[in-house]
Amino acid sequence: VEGGAAVIGACVRDNVVDRVLLTLAPTLASGVRPAFGVSDSGEKGGGGAAAGLAAPQFRLEEVETVQLGDDVVVTGIPTRRA
Repeated sequence: VEGGAAVIGACVRDNVVDRVLLTLAPTLASGVRPAFGVSDSGEKGGGGAAAGLAAPQFRLEEVETVQLGDDVVVTGIPTRRA
């Protein structure tokens, strides 16, 4: 599954992925407000818990990283944060 924070968060929350692969590019978007956080109903929100969305938090275990040109790829197994 390819997507941003909302799609990745929903897939991890719903337990439909075994491993996450994130590609980080050294590019900053100026003036853009990302839609962080996903409510239990799958609705996007702007600010997670600060906006009243108690989105579950996950950590990656067995983390591996590799640099591909200027990008960094991070992979790991998502686990629910206690």
